[in-house]
Amino acid sequence: MVTERLEPIDDPEVAGQSVLALAEQVKRLRENIRRLLDQVGDRRPCRGATCKAIIWYVRLKTGKVAPYTADALNHFADCPDAAAFKKRKEPDHG
Repeated sequence: MVTERLEPIDDPEVAGQSVLALAEQVKRLRENIRRLLDQVGDRRPCRGATCKAIIWYVRLKTGKVAPYTADALNHFADCPDAAAFKKRKEPDHG
């Protein structure tokens, strides 16, 4: 189990709130992120052999497509099959 040391909260608006109130805020933020991803991305399961997580494929300004999780993180960061999606570099025959 990974444990992280939490830093004290300096924001007086947040510091006085209960854990339940903060959990509700986090829940609302995640719902808002999912709504945003539904508007800008294409929701599908990961094509990884073992992963199958629900992710959103978002087209970037560059034209490339990037996979994002419901937490708005790039799915390549936590996909157990990420290595299978990396493009192989062509050998330089020059």
